Amino acid sequence: MLSLENIKKQFGNEIVLNGVNAQFDCGLNFIIGPSGCGKSTLLKIISGMDHDFTGDLLFHDKSLKDFSRQDMTNFYYSSIGFVWQNFRLVNHLTVEDNIKLISNLLPVSCGEKEKRLKETLKKLGIQKLANVKVGKLSGGQKQRVAIARAIIKDPDVIIADEPTGALDAESSKSIMNELRKIAKNKLVIIVTHDKSLIDHNCSCFILKNGKLEVLKQSNTCVPPGFKRRINKPSLGGKDTIIQAGKNIRGLSLKFLLSGVVLILSSFLSLLNFSGEIQNVQDEIYNELVDERGEGIRDIRLLTDSLSSGGDFDGQQLTQDVYEVFDLLKDDDRIEFMYTREPVWDITVDIEDLVSDYNPKSSRIAPSIQKLAAGKMAAPDQQEIVIPQTLLDKFHLTADEVIGKKLDYSGVIRKRSMDSEKRVSLNDLTIVGVADTRFYNQVDLDDCFILSVNATKDILEQAGIDLSSLDAIIRVKSLDDMLDVVDDLQMAGYVPQGDFSMIEDMLKLKSTNESQGSLVSTILFVLSVVTSVSLTIINTYLRKSEYAILKMNGYSSSNLLKITLMEYVEVSLLSSIAFAGAMPLLNLISSRTLELSISSFRALVLGCGITMMQGVLIGLVSSVISSKIKPLKNMKSGEVQ
Repeated sequence: MLSLENIKKQFGNEIVLNGVNAQFDCGLNFIIGPSGCGKSTLLKIISGMDHDFTGDLLFHDKSLKDFSRQDMTNFYYSSIGFVWQNFRLVNHLTVEDNIKLISNLLPVSCGEKEKRLKETLKKLGIQKLANVKVGKLSGGQKQRVAIARAIIKDPDVIIADEPTGALDAESSKSIMNELRKIAKNKLVIIVTHDKSLIDHNCSCFILKNGKLEVLKQSNTCVPPGFKRRINKPSLGGKDTIIQAGKNIRGLSLKFLLSGVVLILSSFLSLLNFSGEIQNVQDEIYNELVDERGEGIRDIRLLTDSLSSGGDFDGQQLTQDVYEVFDLLKDDDRIEFMYTREPVWDITVDIEDLVSDYNPKSSRIAPSIQKLAAGKMAAPDQQEIVIPQTLLDKFHLTADEVIGKKLDYSGVIRKRSMDSEKRVSLNDLTIVGVADTRFYNQVDLDDCFILSVNATKDILEQAGIDLSSLDAIIRVKSLDDMLDVVDDLQMAGYVPQGDFSMIEDMLKLKSTNESQGSLVSTILFVLSVVTSVSLTIINTYLRKSEYAILKMNGYSSSNLLKITLMEYVEVSLLSSIAFAGAMPLLNLISSRTLELSISSFRALVLGCGITMMQGVLIGLVSSVISSKIKPLKNMKSGEVQ
């Protein structure tokens, strides 16, 4: 059944096995020898764990060196069962679940799996221990579980490495009796240094000086009708989900830590993705903008020293603002433009709504904070924008007045300051309603914004030179303001505004954006690295467990599926926990980082990030687990 042909093995210059030849058939076979003679090395070769040797190992006349990876997986599952001195059970699982790790791979029905499980538990006398975690068992009980795990798949060969080395005399005797029963129709190879275990009805070999010598050869041979069975292990989706859940419960502290880190990582990532960090970094900038109001985006084109604040030593500016409206009318950077002409003692009539309304005169050039409704007056039309205060006074809505005709009259003072002239316009179309707060504080009642054409008419009536007309240009964004100013200067105009302050604010904004981006990146990278690092650590802490599973027929794809499913389940539970922990996380974050996220959209996004990261680290863990090499990771001791 199993043949060794001139097996040689050395470590460096030390020759451990030097031409080992042996034939093993059914029955009980002992390999004895002193400590350090190479028994464990030989056992690893016989089991197929170690391929780094010269010579050949034949199983049913086929060389294991010719086995593919799938062939080796099938060999581990169908042909070889292992019983180790230190048991190598999975301590976070029960007796039944340890055995189910193997029986779940059986290509039979669920009913047949349960039947075989009960029969195996009964055969080893451990049926009453089925629901007990193996960590609570005695040494003899653990060894029975190990034997049950080995025989449940009905392999051709049982390999036992010092199966009684950690047991008392009574337990040793009991375990040997079980192995003798198994050896009646299987090949059982026992490696031991205890010669007292050897009985008369067995084969015995001694390993010394690198050679395997036959001390006694029994007459046991392959039973008549014996037929080698090759079963391909198969792990179903349901069993994968169930086993993943059992591992999570059994390793609850490890997975709890992973879940907590995953939640915190997701929250930090959410802060990054939501832009909350950037919002906080922009707070000072936004406060500065709010203090000045919408008018901070205004560029003024003035035509005399009085209106310009005296910047030109009483000299009159000569710039034709009419051309500006044509220059910038299709510019996407511009929100709106309007002319400014102070008109005092205004009287307005609105058809069917308002008669002889005389608002309080401010004697200030019209100013607009923002459009509350409608649109700005078109330059080439007879249109007007009225103040919101008018609607408030007469309890009107914007829809009620927009489109109505308005009659307008008032007094214009000539620039010479020695005369004034009453002017009037009829049938102006109301196209918009304006918030006319002055510096965000005082509502101006007399801020009526006339179209360019309408303003021309009243200036002509007053006998005022049209070149004295002032204009306001409002840009959509402060980011574009300085570029528009440059364009106006290139065109020969003298724009005015708080441009130095705007430049400083834009520099502040740029700095804030850079700092916010850096903080966001650091937090995001830190959160992901922490999650992945913890996952890698936890995976390597379980490498002995994965090695045991591979030695019992789990393929790399089986391990990949079960490990990935663990983290899918953990990430799902973590997503639910994330939703519940959101208020607490916001409280902590607001007090430490002055950041908080409370919207439902953010909550959904956070749960999604948790799931996404969970699947990501699950893929990392599953790839690592599938690459575990049994020979390198089958260390002594039990699997926690």
